[in-house]
Parts: sequence; C-alpha cells; structure tokens
Amino acid sequence: MAATAVTSAIMFGMNQRLLRLLHRRMGITSALFVILLTVTGLLLQHSPILKLDTSYIQSPALVDWYGIEAPNVDSAFAAGTQHVLQINNQLFFDTQPLTGSFSDLRGVVRTDYGYLVATTNQLLLLTESGQIIEILSATHNVPRAIARIGVSTDGGIHVQSGAQMRRFDIDELLWPVSEIGPAGAQWSRPTTAPAELIEQLRAEFTTSVLSWERVLTDLHSGRLFGALGVIVVDVMAVLFLLMALSGLWIWTRRRS
Repeated sequence: MAATAVTSAIMFGMNQRLLRLLHRRMGITSALFVILLTVTGLLLQHSPILKLDTSYIQSPALVDWYGIEAPNVDSAFAAGTQHVLQINNQLFFDTQPLTGSFSDLRGVVRTDYGYLVATTNQLLLLTESGQIIEILSATHNVPRAIARIGVSTDGGIHVQSGAQMRRFDIDELLWPVSEIGPAGAQWSRPTTAPAELIEQLRAEFTTSVLSWERVLTDLHSGRLFGALGVIVVDVMAVLFLLMALSGLWIWTRRRS
C-alpha cells in the first residue's frame, strides 16, 4: 500500500510538472498573438473616433495583396483642357472625385461661372476648380433621360431628352422648349482621356477603397492571410481555452 501511494505521488508530481511546462509553453507561444488581438481590438472598438472607416491604405503592396484593381473608365467628356470621367457610379473632375453616386454621364460644357456636367437625370454645377456648387435634379424640373448637353452659338445651354430639346435658363432655373434644331448646338461628345490622366486616376482609385478598418478587422480575424489565417486564429482560440483549463487545474491542485 505504501509503495502504491509513493508511486501515485511520483506520477502526480510528474503530471503536474508536465502540465506546468505545457502551460508555460502555451503562454509564450500565444503572447504575441494576445498582444495583436488586444491592439487590433482596441483600435476597432474606437474606430468611429479614429475615423478608421474613412482613412485609406496608401500602400500599393497591401492593395495588391487584396487583389484590388481599378475598373476601367466607363466614359469621358472634355470641356477645354478639363475632363470629366466616370468609373462605375463615381464621377471625377480630372482626378478629383465628385461627392455622390451618379447615373450615366452625358456630357460637360463650359459656363460663365465654371462647368455644367450632365448625367441621365441630374445636372452638376461646378466651379472652375471642380467644386460642386449645386446638384439639380427632378425637383428643379430637370428633364428626365437626358441624352446630351450642348451650347448654342449665342451661349445658351441646351439639353436633349428623347426627341425633345430644352434650353436651360441657369439664372431662373427654367426649362423652356429650345427653338434651335439638333444642328444648332455644339454638343458635348465622348472623348478619350489622356493616358497619363487615366493611369493617375486608376492609381488614386485603388488607394481610396481599402480602409484601415477593413484591414484591422481582417487582421483581427486572420482573414488577412486567407484560409490559413482563419485556421491559425481557430488554433490559437483552442490554445487559449487549454491555457485557461490547465491554469484552473493547477490552481485547484495547489489549493488541495
């Protein structure tokens, strides 16, 4: 009986030493991961204050890691040396984005105060530098389904909507029927923007898509590294559970 008790005590001591060793190893292995989770979690917790959802990654390498590519320019129109381009539902005055989501771009003309950009159902009044002054829509009696916009020889602004043509009284925001025919105006026509402008626009587009909030969320969950990263996070979660259980077991044995 005494020998059995001694053997049991030795085995118990060995098991405790082995468990403590494993507990320490697991703690060392997971320490950096705990720091990573803590830091990313705290940053995400205060994302609205830090404005992480509106701060974008400027690193081309990280953008490439996500496989983000700028879509092609859908359409482009020119007024003098300035270009208005559309990518998806986003309009650009050269490389400057115009705030909002817009339907199909139909043209741009020069005015006394700046520029007038036409989409299918809206008109954008812009300054010389491309700042939006006002956006006119159906509430301002803008014709529906605008097909094109142009300027007559007397400086009048005209839009064609279906078979109907109207003159835009920019001061009174009125739309009387145009008295000129289709050949009486110089219509804004699609053009090909300079290659340098398109490349610059595509580069700026890709660096305005990937937010810090998304990167930190993916880093926190492991998705930044694909399926392997998710597996690593799952393994570490199991490791944390084992650490908690082993630590609890060691504590209870010490008390007993």
